[in-house]
Amino acid sequence: MCVGLSDCLSGFCEFSVENSALSQLESLSQHIPKEILFTQDNIQLSNVIGEGEFGQVYKGYMKTKYKTDVVAVKTLRALSSACEVKLLMKEIVKMVNFDHPNVMTLTGVILVEGGAPLLVMPYMVKGTLLTYVRENKDQFFVEDESENLHQVG
Repeated sequence: MCVGLSDCLSGFCEFSVENSALSQLESLSQHIPKEILFTQDNIQLSNVIGEGEFGQVYKGYMKTKYKTDVVAVKTLRALSSACEVKLLMKEIVKMVNFDHPNVMTLTGVILVEGGAPLLVMPYMVKGTLLTYVRENKDQFFVEDESENLHQVG
């Protein structure tokens, strides 16, 4: 288990970003509701639980004023380009404004000074939908699958 965010990320988010991307990162905070904007002090990372489009996903613990929640934290690869940072920022803005009962919501965003933002998502005990379906494929029937796909999207 990691002691703090910087111990776990060792290399993540510690890259220089072009000035234009850095200014976009700073302006990103204007598009994020304050109730989901957190600091590095709010999060403690544990183990790697997966690989995302932009980098690794960690199991973590997010502390708020009243409670500590188990969460998943999406990170950006250490050698990410300014373009990848911009794509991640666009994903954050889309997720902040997206609300659907069958799609996981964004729990929080951590803006890292001099680095890439971190996305905080609910921790899914059974993993991703794809993993769950693959591991339980014998439990699904053809009739059920069309209804399941319709609900997903």
